[in-house]
Amino acid sequence: MPKLIIVRGPSGSGKSTVVAQLMKQATRLTAHIDQDMYRFLFTDKDKTGDVRREMITSDVLIALKHGCDVILSGILSGKTYTYGPMFEKLLTAHPQENYIFYLDVSLEETVRRHKGRPEADKFTAAEMAEWYTWTAPLSHAGEMKIPEDSTLEETVKFIQERAGI
Repeated sequence: MPKLIIVRGPSGSGKSTVVAQLMKQATRLTAHIDQDMYRFLFTDKDKTGDVRREMITSDVLIALKHGCDVILSGILSGKTYTYGPMFEKLLTAHPQENYIFYLDVSLEETVRRHKGRPEADKFTAAEMAEWYTWTAPLSHAGEMKIPEDSTLEETVKFIQERAGI
């Protein structure tokens, strides 16, 4: 059965770096669906949230249907008005082999990490602070928190072991 692996966390928490390593080490057919890719599909991202969430949901379910493991990554706020209903739809449609990981990184650390990223000039620390308020662990009992002092290698190994990939 294909696995749904969700990697959430604040901007600058290391999601992209972790997912890149997971994809590089994948031994099964795996699709990476990145929330950020959908933000840039439209001319007005403020008016397209519902469309983007529906597209992400559809793409995840299509990949799972075709036997792909899926790694879904992004800030993916679980608040009711944002991604909460999307999570419920995904977990209802795919009730087994779901793994949710939250990179629990402080705002100060995310800003520090962001300064060393190639896209550091694309958004500011103030924007990151605003986005930070959107993210928090979900109320989902199965979500596993990974602390900010976990190294890249430790984080990747933790996800691989828990998800069985």
